[in-house]
Amino acid sequence: MRTSLIARGLYRIPALVWDQGLLTLFDARLSVDDLPAPIDVVSARSSDGITWTTPEPAIVETEHRGVGDVCLVTGDLCFHGLSNLAGFFEDPTDLEPRLARRDVSGWTSISMAHYFADVDAAFASSGTGLVLADGRWIQSFVVRRGREISLRILRSDGHITDIAGGNESAMTQLPSGRIVLHSRGVGHRLSSVSDDFGETFTPLEPVPELIDPGCNGHVFYWKAAGMLAATHLADPDLRRHLVVDLSSDEGATWAHRITIEREEAAYSTAAEMPNGDVAVVWEAEGTRAIKCTVISVNDISLRIDEPISDAISLRHVVINDDHDGIEVALPDASQWGEGVFKIVSNPDASTQKIRTRGKPARQTLEIGDELVFDIRKGGEVAYGVTVPYDGRSLGEVKQDFGVGL
Repeated sequence: MRTSLIARGLYRIPALVWDQGLLTLFDARLSVDDLPAPIDVVSARSSDGITWTTPEPAIVETEHRGVGDVCLVTGDLCFHGLSNLAGFFEDPTDLEPRLARRDVSGWTSISMAHYFADVDAAFASSGTGLVLADGRWIQSFVVRRGREISLRILRSDGHITDIAGGNESAMTQLPSGRIVLHSRGVGHRLSSVSDDFGETFTPLEPVPELIDPGCNGHVFYWKAAGMLAATHLADPDLRRHLVVDLSSDEGATWAHRITIEREEAAYSTAAEMPNGDVAVVWEAEGTRAIKCTVISVNDISLRIDEPISDAISLRHVVINDDHDGIEVALPDASQWGEGVFKIVSNPDASTQKIRTRGKPARQTLEIGDELVFDIRKGGEVAYGVTVPYDGRSLGEVKQDFGVGL
């Protein structure tokens, strides 16, 4: 197992696919804020998952518009969101799901809004998409009706299936033809299956062995191992402890594991390479870096569950910048609960600052920036504990909280 750095700074939400080499697309941000922040998408490539090209612009916008939350289906087909000043949680929203294709001149996208005219908002689940054995793609979208969030599954022939509940999701197809869907859930992952190429899906059910704090992960069939695999965070409360759990019985049990990172981690996705190794691309260091870990079948071990203990995790960093911008109304985050609402610099505020493009993002920490931690101590969890950055290492700051590190 080897881990390499793809980019460090204000980058989030990796997508990944094998396209004559590994191709990853991810958000390049001016701040920690999710859409409708003015986000662009950048790309990087690697032949082996270890050495990566310098990220370069892939899908960009102008003024206050933002693009992000990419899901790569193939090297020349992806889904992403496009917004101006209102995102998924705003009413009314101008967030638009889009399908993009790439040719020699770059990426060009078209609207998919007509598939979602009956809901209040929608966006494609980010990560790595699925092409079925018969050549059709199938993609999950998160949709909102009022304050109810659920899933819509769209197939390339226009077929739509709705699933109650769920959130950002990934799918894979097993050799038997069964489609397995995993969705993020607070406390544990959720699962649904289809045995008719996506015509219908079973209701979502919890997967007790796959605990999860409510974070996007991935599910895939690892051909070289002959097993179903799931990337997720093996912690019920905090965004930390990234693992790949494996099942030899189509998800009935999860007896094997590869541990990638025990401390901060967040969104992850994965793609198998022609040599049978798997590249796992993931958010690291409190969403301050995008990394890639290459795993092989030799890394698989029997799963040994560990007790839930005191821990502290850096959720993200708020850069105190001086970008110009405009303020737009921010919905009440308390209506949605932990692990559901979007990430913004100040979720307790009544407005969100939509920054103005033209000035590069500051990618390094400076004194006075805000470190936002989630802490579990004595069975209690405190989210969003904010302290000013004072120049010390992250490990030294964590020691101040006395959680037995």
